[in-house]
Amino acid sequence: MLSLTHDSGCEAAAFPKDTIKISDIAKHKLLIRKFLKTTKKTSKFYGCYTKEFARTWNSVFGVPTAGAEEKIDFGVINRHSNIINVMERIEKTPTSRGLPDWTEFK
Repeated sequence: MLSLTHDSGCEAAAFPKDTIKISDIAKHKLLIRKFLKTTKKTSKFYGCYTKEFARTWNSVFGVPTAGAEEKIDFGVINRHSNIINVMERIEKTPTSRGLPDWTEFK
């Protein structure tokens, strides 16, 4: 999902136009001109089970990516933590299934 919203019941929702499926990444190949092939900065896909999305994005566009093998917990944003950086907190906070287990693709 490129954009996340909430429905009237405050449940997370996404519009189909704001979603790219793994199988559709290659259909957006023209985006390749928007990326610097020499970048060393990793694009991280924050969402549950984003590892395969990151792997495919890396393969199609040739830029460094990272994704989570397991669930991540966005609720840690509002909870006290010794980890000051919110994004790092999301990456390192265990869920009921264990650590999110981030994988990088260079």
